[in-house]
Amino acid sequence: MTSVTGICKANKNLILLAQLLLLLLAFTNTGCSDKDSADDPIAAHTGNFEEEPESPQLVDCDVGQPDCRKVVDCSDGEKCVSRGVTFDVDACAETEETQKCKNFQERLQHVTLISDAYNFVTSPFTEETLSAEYIASLARPWSLAFLPNGVILVTHISGEISMIERSKVTPLKHDMEILAPPGTGGLLGMAVDPNFSENNFIYLVYTHAYFDELDPDHPFDRRLINRVSRLTLVDDHLKDEVILLDRIPASLQHAGSRLKFGPDSKLYLTTGDADQDAMSQLWSFYGGKILRMNSDGTVPKDNPLPGSHVFSLGHRNPQGIAWHPETGDLYASEHGPKRYDEINRILPGRNYGWGSYRCNDPSRWGRRKPTGEYIYPLVCPKYWNLSPSGMVFVADPLSPWFGSLFVASLRGKHLHRYAFDGDEVEVDEIFYVVENEFLRQQNGRGRMSQRIRDVAYHEGSLYIIGDYAGIIRLSPQAYPGAADAPAAPVLPSTSVHSTVSGSAK
Repeated sequence: MTSVTGICKANKNLILLAQLLLLLLAFTNTGCSDKDSADDPIAAHTGNFEEEPESPQLVDCDVGQPDCRKVVDCSDGEKCVSRGVTFDVDACAETEETQKCKNFQERLQHVTLISDAYNFVTSPFTEETLSAEYIASLARPWSLAFLPNGVILVTHISGEISMIERSKVTPLKHDMEILAPPGTGGLLGMAVDPNFSENNFIYLVYTHAYFDELDPDHPFDRRLINRVSRLTLVDDHLKDEVILLDRIPASLQHAGSRLKFGPDSKLYLTTGDADQDAMSQLWSFYGGKILRMNSDGTVPKDNPLPGSHVFSLGHRNPQGIAWHPETGDLYASEHGPKRYDEINRILPGRNYGWGSYRCNDPSRWGRRKPTGEYIYPLVCPKYWNLSPSGMVFVADPLSPWFGSLFVASLRGKHLHRYAFDGDEVEVDEIFYVVENEFLRQQNGRGRMSQRIRDVAYHEGSLYIIGDYAGIIRLSPQAYPGAADAPAAPVLPSTSVHSTVSGSAK
């Protein structure tokens, strides 16, 4: 065992819709990522407004309509809900020539999805058609992984582990002492040993203690202690825990904790900065890092710094890692402050800036290419929150999605797809939003959260888990290996065009 110190109907005609584009608010601030706060001051508005408890709803329109999904529900013809306020239509109409109203019109032209009252997503919807199948209800899932025989394992932050086989959910027994505080502590990342068929090893990340005492005035500022353990799966029991890495710093909001084996058979772990942003710049502090270790927890001889698990530094709260199927490059997703989430290509020993700078700051970064002390991200949304969590590259050459990177989006409430040509982004699109029917109770089996926590690929299909509940399987319209795929889940499936989806909460 190695010990480490340191520790987010209209049923009006098209003319009315066009007028409304002039009246809606700009989305210049979208709140903190994983904290899901919306504490940015709302810019001064033209017109009268009052607080509105309801989140904005997407227009209910035909998918072939050009402006579908680009406006907020203003069905009463007098007020539009935008960014948490009710906006007076007539008041804005009187000042439509002002620069503010012109800015509203320009920015609303690019809105494709409103995930909540403070987050207007601007990436386009995919044109692909796919099928979505609801598999099972799950309470607060965090990570999913596949065994070689196709059985799904899912961790829950409350400390449970589920085994899913053909829609049957079986809880696994274990003896780990898991602390499940409010926030993102608890049972988190999971990885299956590359040689599972021979050793039955499962690797888990979990919180086992608080680092500091409770401050009643700041209850969510507490820091945590996480660890990585290896267990052996015997039937429905995880046994023989071996602690590989302990005293990993975390906090209730920034815990990182995605765990995966790379193509080099090394075990990689993301860690949050534990709300100690400046310390993410220190090699000696294991928070705000991507760590790399052997399967027994020891430090690989070819790590950037001899004797250290640190593979890269300067991260805020990375929650996803994946390897490109052709280049073998490591990519990571990271939660930014008040937007500015990142997708990075990870180079060993390099610094990704958190604790000193944020992305999308030209006065400090200057150039897009990795130069100087810090590495600039490949993706950095400026006007909306992706809040990226788990992600996966499709490495199956038979799949129409081969080479695509799929990213689970929390605050954005969708599954996102990217494709890269070197450091250039070739595809940037909303791939899937949970349908209305999956948000409701299904035959007493539960529901699916719109916030997507993790995604995995197996035998032609993508599997996504909701942040609060549920697991769904997504399959392409045609896949050469479909005949060999597992049997469809018990619950009914729905064939959907991915631009048809549930309204925003």
